[in-house]
Amino acid sequence: MVTIGAQTAGNEPPLQPAVDLVFVAEMESLSDPEQRAAELLFSAVEGAFRSQRRYRLSRTLAGALPEPGKRPTAFVSVAPRRDGRLGVETDIWDGSEFTASEVFDLPTDRSRFSAVDDVANAVTDGVESLFPGFGRVRFSNDGYSASYYVYVDGAFLGTDVDEIELRVGAYEIEVRRRDDGFEQVVGRREVRLEDDDYLEIRFSLTRTPPPIPGFLRLTDPNERWRALFDVRGSYLIPLEGFDFFDMDCGGAVIASALFNDVVIPGFVLGATAGHIYFIGTDAEFGEDSYELSATPAMGVLGLSVGPVSGVDFIVRAGGGMALTRFTETFPNSDGTEYTQEFDDLFPVFEGVVEFGFGIWRNLRLSLHSSWFGVWDDYEHELFSWIGVGLGIGGRF
Repeated sequence: MVTIGAQTAGNEPPLQPAVDLVFVAEMESLSDPEQRAAELLFSAVEGAFRSQRRYRLSRTLAGALPEPGKRPTAFVSVAPRRDGRLGVETDIWDGSEFTASEVFDLPTDRSRFSAVDDVANAVTDGVESLFPGFGRVRFSNDGYSASYYVYVDGAFLGTDVDEIELRVGAYEIEVRRRDDGFEQVVGRREVRLEDDDYLEIRFSLTRTPPPIPGFLRLTDPNERWRALFDVRGSYLIPLEGFDFFDMDCGGAVIASALFNDVVIPGFVLGATAGHIYFIGTDAEFGEDSYELSATPAMGVLGLSVGPVSGVDFIVRAGGGMALTRFTETFPNSDGTEYTQEFDDLFPVFEGVVEFGFGIWRNLRLSLHSSWFGVWDDYEHELFSWIGVGLGIGGRF
């Protein structure tokens, strides 16, 4: 039997519904044959539920009927009757009210084996009626015999799962293989389960798992970050396109959200947005003043290493669009100033190399070196600059 557990985060609903099994009997007051019959009944009911592989089960043995809780619960009570027979009462609780109750006789002779099956079927049918339906998924490895890991909608479901039942609905199912602690996707499939569906997911493991780059093996897989948020400030140094321009100051504030180990270990996807500005004067005459600002939004992809001893390394590139504004101010002959502004939307690009340092729990400081470029569609000219700076954020 495969024990299945589901790990969930936040307020996400669990993959499988939780059901409590509460068995009620004053075992000390029962004779030996009655105790054996009661134990057989409780085992049969629990075994029937576990064979379905559709619930997260908890089991409680009580001497008296407890107050029901907020989760679906199956109560199975055993008590001797005045006529000398053993009686069984079952009650199904949906979390707010009782939906079904039945009474059975429980013999203590050999006929008890068929009797406990009848009770187990009634209880499992009563709990099943609380849900819209279930479909079964079977996992078949046609290749080398090795452990595999099953994820459903990104949540870990179990190791070496052969069959599992899920509520009706749409799911993304992944089968992964682990090598030296690194998990790699063997196969991914989107399925839609209807009531009483039976689907088989077939895959083939190789004797040797796919190679993992040596630089990734330096890191502890349990410490690898999954999500990273960073806000950085940078000092900017003009490169191309600024021949006319003597810079007085230039800087950028950029926020990034990055996600690690996307599809393959070390592959990073994310997005960045922020504000960039330059202020300067005319390089030839020094009278006209200029201000260039850009508000970029970019998609990002890259590679990561670490953390190794708390230090991570990321190299990434991005591209998107930037809302730009060029402001020119120059003096008139009468001593007044004239200002004109040009707004537009231009393509923007970046490349970033950064080191991150974990300093307390999830807090992270970073050092950045970056290259930015804005392409002027009208002048067919690239404006580019280098940025160096510091960042602060979180690593999770």
